[in-house]
Amino acid sequence: MAATAVIRLLVLLLGLNCAGAAEPGLRDPMRLPAVPVARVASGPAAAPTPAPKLTLVRIRAGQRTAWINNRPYQIGDQLDDARIVAIDLKGVTLQRGSSQQRLPLQDTRYVQPVGTLKRPPLPSPATKTTP
Repeated sequence: MAATAVIRLLVLLLGLNCAGAAEPGLRDPMRLPAVPVARVASGPAAAPTPAPKLTLVRIRAGQRTAWINNRPYQIGDQLDDARIVAIDLKGVTLQRGSSQQRLPLQDTRYVQPVGTLKRPPLPSPATKTTP
């Protein structure tokens, strides 16, 4: 008899739960809201490549590295349809077919070639005087 009462109670609770979910004004609080998904066009024109921006040039021990669009490149590397042919402290030269493009370093306030840093002189040892 007690088992039958428990089953009736469960059926009643489940029926109430299903009836509440069927009402149009109520929604499941644990369900994520529906967000429309943006469609991305396919093909080569879908993601335009940003214009190359040179942010850093590092020349160390004969190795020249240029940071373009937040990625490191060296002489001979490909950048989209161009090849890097020169890197110096003032910028990068790109070769596209038979034409060249100069990519200047925008902010040169902190440019100083490695090996030219001068350290301040060490303080001379303090001389002790005896009374």
